[in-house]
Amino acid sequence: MTRILKRGQKTYFKEDVVACLADETMQKTFTQSEYGNRIVFMEELQEEAKERFNMDFTDEDYKSFKTLITKDEYLLSLDDNAGILESKALDIVVGYGRVKGGVSGLWEKEQAVYDQKEQLYADLLKKHPMKYDAKAECLWLPDGTRVNNVLSPLQAEYYHDNYLYHEVFERMAQMEFENSLKNEVLNQDNKYKYQILSTLQCDCQYFLGNGNCHEKNLWANNLDNHIRAMELIYESFDEQDKPVWINNEMIDLYKDQMWTASLSKQANSLCDRLMECFEDMDPYEAMDCGDIDIDTQRHTVYEALVSKKTDDIITDLEDYKSACAGGDLEQYDKIQKLLDDVKKFEKNVDSHYVKRFDPHYAMSISAVRDMLEKGTVIQCNHMRDPSHPVPDGTRGVVEQVDDAGLVHVKWENGSGLNLDPLVDDFEVIEDELDLGEKQQEDELEL
Repeated sequence: MTRILKRGQKTYFKEDVVACLADETMQKTFTQSEYGNRIVFMEELQEEAKERFNMDFTDEDYKSFKTLITKDEYLLSLDDNAGILESKALDIVVGYGRVKGGVSGLWEKEQAVYDQKEQLYADLLKKHPMKYDAKAECLWLPDGTRVNNVLSPLQAEYYHDNYLYHEVFERMAQMEFENSLKNEVLNQDNKYKYQILSTLQCDCQYFLGNGNCHEKNLWANNLDNHIRAMELIYESFDEQDKPVWINNEMIDLYKDQMWTASLSKQANSLCDRLMECFEDMDPYEAMDCGDIDIDTQRHTVYEALVSKKTDDIITDLEDYKSACAGGDLEQYDKIQKLLDDVKKFEKNVDSHYVKRFDPHYAMSISAVRDMLEKGTVIQCNHMRDPSHPVPDGTRGVVEQVDDAGLVHVKWENGSGLNLDPLVDDFEVIEDELDLGEKQQEDELEL
């Protein structure tokens, strides 16, 4: 990266200055236009860069500036032929939903939605005011994340607003879903609501089984909305009409099991991508585990993800991204996407209370594996599976502990249902190994 000099003997990375100008341009588009439209001229950028940062803004910088603008998720269109005569200019258009402070020409229904969005934003801004340190040039987002190299209050406002509007749009989507559910299901008769609730329960079981944790297989196409629909439908019944085949405890259990399975799948997918990325690093120093075998490396990365100890992973990725910045831009974008996904996964673990990933639980996956090796005989004292639990007192032989911490057991009654050591009540049968020895003999005969 190229350093440039600013008045006052303060130095910056040239790339950070271009990023600042791009972020400020988008924030001006969001806040200083009634229609979400703004034209920015090359000459304006050159004058601003020279005056504020003592930087010569070149054609190459203009290309980088344009690339950064195109990456904004609210951008609708970008016309780079908007200049007059020989002047270079970009015509930027963004969605009116992200424009702040009022939009002209909306229909009545659109205006009502826009006003609701603005009220939600105002409420969040009051709850989470911007925390920007101009001297240190860093910003703290409401979730505690620190954003470095923020060169101006306007750039800080851009990052802060983006964070708040993400939550605004999530809340509006949730409200829209609940209103739709009310009209289509909750206002119907009990027979129809029983049918829908039964369908939702079947979807949960399929999601945990052959559905392979794909949210597209759920009635609501979204895990959070699916569970929320079950809760609202169940609560919509009068006490005497509530179904006996499901209750709030079972819905909570489905939520825990489904998020556990989903996060485990996400963690495994991230593991594969991280291991592939780490293999490309030269020399291999990721996670300080270059001298251990590949399986142990992968297990170390997985445990770091699910226990939210990702500082080393993020540091390694940031360093590798910086090394690629001056040359391999394709790899740079790939690392940035991976970084974003790791941070998003960490947020998912934070925002969804799943016992398996709760740091207050002492029993980690590795501890479960140490305690329940293959061939260990256990007894199920009580299983909280909401559909067809293994009967209390049933014994079985452990076959394996998977990456989600679930115990695969061959039960004596023929069931193959997994045991969840953080939810189900069980005990290890240490003085009676007949069941385990008999199963091993049967396997040898086969």
